[in-house]
Amino acid sequence: MSVRSTPRGWAGLSPSGFFAAAVLIAFGLSMSLIYLGILEDGRRQIVLRQAAETRGSLANAQLGVEAALRGYANTNDPSYLVPYRAAVAGYPALIGAMDSEIAQLAKYGSAESMRAAADAEARAFRDYRRSVGDAYIGLHLNRPYQPGLQPRGLPYRSRSLVILARASAADRQLGTALAAAAEQASSDLHALVVRVATTGLIGLFVLGGFAIVSSRREDLLAREAQEARDQLVTEQRMNAVLTRAFTQRGLPSLPQVGLHATYVPAEQETRIGGDWYDAFELPGGRLLFTIGDVTGHGVDAAITMSRARQAIVTAAIRERDPAAVLEQANASLVLQEDRLVTAVCGFVDLATLEIVYATAGHPPPVIAQPGDGAKFLPFGGVPLGAITDATYTSHRVQIRDRGLVVLYTDGVIEFDRDILAGEQRLLAAIDAAWRKGGDLAVSIREEIFHGTLPGDDVAILTIDLTRRGKDGITRVSGVQANVIELREEVES
Repeated sequence: MSVRSTPRGWAGLSPSGFFAAAVLIAFGLSMSLIYLGILEDGRRQIVLRQAAETRGSLANAQLGVEAALRGYANTNDPSYLVPYRAAVAGYPALIGAMDSEIAQLAKYGSAESMRAAADAEARAFRDYRRSVGDAYIGLHLNRPYQPGLQPRGLPYRSRSLVILARASAADRQLGTALAAAAEQASSDLHALVVRVATTGLIGLFVLGGFAIVSSRREDLLAREAQEARDQLVTEQRMNAVLTRAFTQRGLPSLPQVGLHATYVPAEQETRIGGDWYDAFELPGGRLLFTIGDVTGHGVDAAITMSRARQAIVTAAIRERDPAAVLEQANASLVLQEDRLVTAVCGFVDLATLEIVYATAGHPPPVIAQPGDGAKFLPFGGVPLGAITDATYTSHRVQIRDRGLVVLYTDGVIEFDRDILAGEQRLLAAIDAAWRKGGDLAVSIREEIFHGTLPGDDVAILTIDLTRRGKDGITRVSGVQANVIELREEVES
């Protein structure tokens, strides 16, 4: 008796086994194509993120050159030329990095708009450096400072505004091109998945297996996403609590002056900020006020902020000259190799209402008095922690009745990357808030941001000679928390 053999196909497989193998091979090829597409998209996204970061560095270099030149024009302090020259020296490397990233993105499609925007931004930077920065420095370097002869604000204002407008337009064009490239990357990946799925061998076995795998993967991703969201919420809560612990504190209530303050964290920052404000009544009828900003964010910035505040308060107890206070604080930060800190420190004589202050690389204070609009006060000095044996200059201002002094951090004037416009917006907001009355710090903040969150941390401190609450208590906006409340919130 002969035994009938089962028909065999390729490699000795039965027809049903051959079909199953073919289905599995087709499925494997389809998944391999999708996997390779995902890997390529990942590389593409990395280049896009690098290009976005380089774009931010290019814009920061332009702002740094502008701010350094403006500081040099206002103070004739050669130390402002250090960041100016550093930005100029580092700019070619940034342009080279952007060219390299654009070249990598070119293989995925048209990159002409990105290249044109980057070239326009580079030309604007070179034009600004040659026709404004180097021209002004070459004209005034090694000449004695002559008050009233050198221009306040940015040199060659008309020429500067035209070039800065070009740089801003090029930056926006580059941002638009990068956003379009990111959108195209997402569209390309989606098209690849659809193309492979629709052209592959789709059977009940494949669909069922894919559905099971997808369901399990979606459950896993959902759990991971929920865990990530929970962790993010926890970090945001902890950082908010730590920021309030480091930054917000009650201000003294005095019959001679009214104090208002507000602190707003950055819109997209979940890290601890480095902005602060302080005010203390000292023996001898003096009021100490200070405001400052640490470069960067995170725990290191918070630690540096705490050290700077302690150093300033400690020195202010012994010294009556704010310049000496900043010099001692600078020596302490240099010794500890901390981050750079900009600050304003000053005293109010509660008997005469005279203010004496000094600045360390911080935006200038603003004064508003009856009969005069808001205007900037003199400023200068290098940031704390920058150089050993730094010296600072004290300035005296006699405040008339109903006068107002406003101190702030750079997030108030730099949130749209246009410092000149930001300064004018600040002066207008102070005039409007002064006429309105009430909580001046909050009014100034609302006049500038109109309810939106800033791109950087913002702190505002106002010293008002007459506007105080009917109950005689100084008001401070924002959340106020004592040590017990902070501990309870952290532990919960």
